[in-house]
Amino acid sequence: MQLGITSVLRDVPRLLPRNGGLGQQWRIRSDSAGQWILSNVLLGTGSVLGVSEGGNRKGFTTKVPAINPSPDGTEHWIVTINVSAGEIAALDALSEMAGLEVRLSTLSLRFTEKDIGERGND
Repeated sequence: MQLGITSVLRDVPRLLPRNGGLGQQWRIRSDSAGQWILSNVLLGTGSVLGVSEGGNRKGFTTKVPAINPSPDGTEHWIVTINVSAGEIAALDALSEMAGLEVRLSTLSLRFTEKDIGERGND
């Protein structure tokens, strides 16, 4: 499973079966304070992974992961290593992807007669 979004459900990240799609690819950059900002490749850099109010449960206000189109300060993450968790036991968590979806900008190709040969000389 991998954290991602879909083109239909773009605002709530969830664990999805791994497929290499744009919605499961994340751009990671650091800010000046050494915290991390994650933006989803499907949405571009304008929308980032943050948290949102999830409502009240048993007297506690919950926070849930959300894609925030307007960063509000909850989109900066501190990444630490949980040493007490020990070594990675589930090695399939480290498996490679067979392929990744790639977004291409408009592609234009130009061929000259020299590239394709003159007509009739094929």
